[in-house]
This record gives sequence, C-alpha cells and structure tokens, in this order.
Amino acid sequence: MHICFIYPSYVRHAEANPEIREVVSAGSYLGSPTMSIALLAGCTPSRHEVSFIDDRIEEIPFDADFDVVAMPVFTPAAKRAMEIGDRFRERGVKVIVGGIFSTLMPQEMLPHVDAVCIGEGEAAWVKILEDIENNELKPIYQSKDYVNLAELPMPRWDLYFQKEGPNGYRSMGPTGEVTVDYALQISRGCALRCMTCAIPEYMGRKMRFMDPDWVARNFEALKFGGVKRHISLTEDTTSFPTGKVSSHMIETLEKVTEIGPRVAYTGASPVQAAKAVPEFYQLLKKLDAVSIYLVFGFDKWSMNIFSTDPDPKMYQQTLDAVKRIHDSGLGVYASILAGHDNEDESVFDRILEFTEKAKIDTAEFVILTPYPGTPLWRKLNQEDRLITRDWSLYNDANPTFQPANYSADRLREGYIYLWHEFYRRNERSRHAIQV
Repeated sequence: MHICFIYPSYVRHAEANPEIREVVSAGSYLGSPTMSIALLAGCTPSRHEVSFIDDRIEEIPFDADFDVVAMPVFTPAAKRAMEIGDRFRERGVKVIVGGIFSTLMPQEMLPHVDAVCIGEGEAAWVKILEDIENNELKPIYQSKDYVNLAELPMPRWDLYFQKEGPNGYRSMGPTGEVTVDYALQISRGCALRCMTCAIPEYMGRKMRFMDPDWVARNFEALKFGGVKRHISLTEDTTSFPTGKVSSHMIETLEKVTEIGPRVAYTGASPVQAAKAVPEFYQLLKKLDAVSIYLVFGFDKWSMNIFSTDPDPKMYQQTLDAVKRIHDSGLGVYASILAGHDNEDESVFDRILEFTEKAKIDTAEFVILTPYPGTPLWRKLNQEDRLITRDWSLYNDANPTFQPANYSADRLREGYIYLWHEFYRRNERSRHAIQV
C-alpha cells in the first residue's frame, strides 16, 4: 500500500494576531513536526510505500494515488484535519488519525475519518495496516498497555530532511544562515496533574524513559546534513529534581555530549529549574545549549507568582531560579501564560515587572487555553464558560473562554500588550525570537 503521512496546518501566533508582527520576526522560522510521524514511518513494514506531506509548506495532492492517509492531530490542527479527511474519503482513501486531540476527543474526529487510534500509536499501527489490507478496519483502536519505549524503532528523519531549507524547515538568523530545529522526545508520561496539561491523560502518569543509547543514535542521525541542525529536548519533565528522573536526564546528556549537534534548549518549570541538580546545567553548556525554555502558568508555583496575592517566598525563589540559570551561562526563554482565575487586569503589568526583575532574555506570551482532556477544560465546561468550540482558535493566541475577573476582549488586548511592551523594552531580544 501507499501510505501518506500528513501533518495538518494550524494558525500560529502572528497569523492569529498580525499586530505581533510589528515587534517580532514572523515567517522566518518553521520547525519540523513532532517526531510522531517519523516514528510511525519507522514502524511501517518495508513492503509499504511511504510519503510525507507537511500541509504548512506544501499543497496536498488530493488526487494522488494514496491507499492510506495518516495524520497526528493536536487541537489547533483538528479542524484542518477534518477537512483533509473529508476530501480523501470522498475518493475512497482510508483515513487514520491519532495524536492527543484524537485520543481525548475521538467522537469529534470519527465523522471525518475511517479509524481513530487512541493513545500511543506505535503499538497499534501495524495492526491497523493489516486490518486495512484484510478489509477488517475498525473505527477505534486502543492498546491496553503503553508502548515499551525500549522497542521503539529509529524514526524516519529522512522524511523531514527532504523539507529543510529557506522554503521549508528553517530558522534564519540576522546573517541569513539557515538552521533547523528538531524536537527529540526522551521520555513520556508525567506524574503531575497540572490544570492546563493533558499529558497524563494521553501518555499516563507513570514516567517512562527512552534508552540513552537510542537517544544517542538519534543525535547521530541528526548530526549531518546540508544545513546546521539543532535539537530541542522538549520535555518539561526531564529536569524534575527527583532521583530517578534526574539521573536519567544526566545519563542521557552524558551519552550525547561528544556527538553533537547542538541542543537549542530544553524545557522546565520554575520549580524544576530551582531544584535541578547542578550537573544538569553543566552538561547543557557542554552541548552548547543556548537557553532553558522556562514555562510559567502550568504548575501551582508559577500560577501563584502572577496572582493578585503572590506568595513573597515563591516569588523570590522564582527570581533565584532564573538567576541560577543565568549564572550557569544559559539564557532564559520564558513562555508566560495569562488568564487564570486568580488574576485580574493588573496581571499584564505584573508579568512585565517580573520579566524586568528576572532579566528574562527572550519571551513568548500565551493566552490560557482549555485544551480538551485537561482538568481546566472540564472545569470551564462545567461552569459554562467556554465561548467557542472552533478548534482552530485553541492555539494559545485566542481567548476561548470567559475569564473570571475581566472580559475575553481584555485578555486579548493584554496578550498583545505583553508582546509589544516586552519587545519595546528589550530591543535586542527582537532578533532572538521568531513566531
């Protein structure tokens, strides 16, 4: 069979709010997709032909001779995925979807596709293909157990390499040099239950780790190419201060230190940054890492510091955590979320005040978004505060609910204000971020 993997397009920050383009670069950055497509392609038996289309950068040939179309779907791309599914099914092409949105909202996808894979796709993928060949395809596939990460194949990175360059995946600096960011997952699951996160629902509350040797092989695979490649360790859980998680991260970083390519950044929350072991930062520096992607607004700690009544001790500890990162020689790329119930209209100025005190290097600003499957979604749904189910608006750049202490319009205004005011005060940071 000819299987075409499609990455559906979605609206990004500067596309949803063109005012952002007045202060930061837009259009000169496009990272590769998540590694889900590359992994499923790696799981696909060699007797099948595999193609890949990225809807963000190329036209979809709806009249092509595909037998199967497969798409990973996350919330802001769901509406587009439904449109793509409808078009291909009109021609009799089998359409399969998975990913976090499909897992948590399968009934939304089913009218537009032939089958939904709930949960991690690697365990069910070969069975799905066999059932298509035998004309026994079922509408729902769900594995009883989570994937054994020790058995993961190597991702088909070559499918992504074909799309590198000025008109594809790129990050173009002031000198015009093209680099490409690749997101590499090194663990799955999370023991926490943050209000705004669906990872525990999707991948379980038990943390599982990719083998450090497997991670090292991926570093090797991403090392050489026509452009410089950077790896983003996108985990927000790998720098937990707990022993097992911390030791795995250290072992993994030690394994890849001598390989290259450069690690662009890795993610953490303020409490993780405050308690991460010193070796974590030292090894990131050896990997020529530029910054820590510090996420504010997911955990109770960082939700508190921008509230109407912040805890002085937590506030100072957060400032100390940022200083600790700076003292290690790394920058801080802050992703700051606004819109929680414990905030009022003054939150936007409080956020800016914090960024100045903490000397934040680069920042992006995010509107609180109740993604389906999260505790926040369930809470706001029960309170009848959701104002739209247009999934394309669930992209961190649009108000999709009624805030507790001010209007949805005021939330949007404050979001634009944060982008404008931060980069007005931090002119040098304008060239360090692209949206």
